[in-house]
Amino acid sequence: MDERSFRMEQVTVWRRGGRLAADRLSFGLGKGERVLLAGEEPEDVRALFETAAGLEKPQEGRILVEGRKAFLPEQFPYLASLRAVEYLLLPQLVQGIPRARAWENVRELVKESGLWEIRTNRVSFLTEYEKSLLMIAAAFSIYPEILIAGNFMYTLTAGERKAAGKLLEQWTMRFGTAVLAFGNAWNGNFPFQRKLVLWEGRLREIAADLM
Repeated sequence: MDERSFRMEQVTVWRRGGRLAADRLSFGLGKGERVLLAGEEPEDVRALFETAAGLEKPQEGRILVEGRKAFLPEQFPYLASLRAVEYLLLPQLVQGIPRARAWENVRELVKESGLWEIRTNRVSFLTEYEKSLLMIAAAFSIYPEILIAGNFMYTLTAGERKAAGKLLEQWTMRFGTAVLAFGNAWNGNFPFQRKLVLWEGRLREIAADLM
């Protein structure tokens, strides 16, 4: 591959019910680049996110990834019986990393995110904001080179969105992580370099809000 860390090549995505969400899209994400993909049809954007994250396969085309990839789901998965610390370790444990080492890898992230005091709480007792911080910390526990992020911020208040975006900004800059984020809730809450709008199955680029 070239300098692109993530590529979609002629990707077509059909939503359930027969609606065309993406029509032969080609797109590249550079190393360390931060790109927002939004649109007026949230379900179309969600379908493209699920395809980019590898949760669904495109009907046509292919997706190429270079480097460690993590993703932030649009909704927190139903794992109510788990404690927060168990969720934090999952991305590493599924890769075969021993539990003790996995905890060392994520310890400082837990402290920085503000999750330290609730790390032993059951997930079912956490607020939506705490669940969002939990997803972010778990994603960064593998030091990803590419982060594919859904529209999870839509459940948060305006202040919580700013705080979550600030934490993501700090960690993406520290680890040099490229970000491809999907959804309108990201607007104004994270400094993107490029902004793409999905419209009738096609992408068009507009000026990104870097503030």
